[in-house]
Amino acid sequence: MHHLILAAVVIITIIYLVLPLVFRYPAAFQRQLVFLPYTIGLRWPIKVNYSHPKIHGLQGTRNFYLPTAPKVHVGVWHVLPRDLVDTFSENTETSLANGNPIVLYLHGNSGSRATGHRVELYKLLQFHNYHVIAFDYRGKFTFTCTCYGCIDVSLGFADSSQVLMSENGATIDAIRVYEYIRLFSRKSTVIVWGHSLGSAVAIKMVASLCAVKQSPDRLILESPFNNIRDVFRNHPLTLVRYYLPI
Repeated sequence: MHHLILAAVVIITIIYLVLPLVFRYPAAFQRQLVFLPYTIGLRWPIKVNYSHPKIHGLQGTRNFYLPTAPKVHVGVWHVLPRDLVDTFSENTETSLANGNPIVLYLHGNSGSRATGHRVELYKLLQFHNYHVIAFDYRGKFTFTCTCYGCIDVSLGFADSSQVLMSENGATIDAIRVYEYIRLFSRKSTVIVWGHSLGSAVAIKMVASLCAVKQSPDRLILESPFNNIRDVFRNHPLTLVRYYLPI
C-alpha cells in the first residue's frame, strides 16, 4: 500500500506540477515542439545519404551546400525539370535561366528534404517540368542526461549546420537560397511554396523581400495556420495538455 501511495504522489506531481512548468516556461523545450528536428532519427531510414538523391528515386538531382550566414550552411537539392534530366551535370545553375518555372520549397517541421511525401512532390513537379529547390533549415536538438554521468545527443535538420534553431534563422536561410536562385534565374518564374511550418517561414521571407522590391512571382501556402497557439491546441502531440492545469 505504501508503494502505491508513493507512486500515485509521484505521478500526480509529474502531471500537475512538472509537466505544466515544462510546457509553460523553458524556451528551449518550446522551440523543439515547433521545429521537431529530432524526429529525423525516428523515421525510416534512420541514416539518409543526402549526397546521392538518386538513391531516393530522384533523377537529375544535384546535392550541394549553400552558406547562409557565418559558419552556417544548408543542404540543398536542385531537382531538374523532366526535359533537362538527360543533360544533368554537377553544374546546374545555368539551367535555372532556361525559362522553366522554379519552385523554392520550404518544408514543414519534422523530417528533412528526403522525407517520403516531400520526395513524391518533387517528382510530380519534375514531371510537369518545374525546377525544384529544396533545402533543410539550420538547427539542432540537444538532449543532456546528468544521471550517472552526462550523455549529450545532438540531432539537426539533416546535413545542414547544427546551430541554434530560430524563426529568424530559418527565414535567413530561406532568403539566402532565394537570392541564390535569383542570381541565375534571369526572367524565369520563381515560386515560393511553403508547407505547414514552412508557410510561416515563406510569409515572413516574402514580406522581407517585398520590402526591398525583390518579391517572388508567386507564393503558395499549403496547410498554413493562424498562429502558433492554435497549432499547439490542435496538434496530436499536445493532446496531453487537456489533462494539465495550464
